[in-house]
Amino acid sequence: MPGERLTVDDAFAAYASGTAYQAREESRRGAISVGMRADVVALDTDPWMVDPMEWRGVNVIGTWLAGQRTYG
Repeated sequence: MPGERLTVDDAFAAYASGTAYQAREESRRGAISVGMRADVVALDTDPWMVDPMEWRGVNVIGTWLAGQRTYG
């Protein structure tokens, strides 16, 4: 139902700051900020420019974990 959908911002926050908060690590990760640890995913399409019903077509082209490339 449309009223139960998350916005793109809310969905990404759930994966970033939400998981950091759940792990009680929000002082070290979960935000893009100086001194914060970050894992990164690179997508082939800007998710803010795609209809959410088409997200299945967005591909991961690279991932980094603790500064090390792990995929792509």
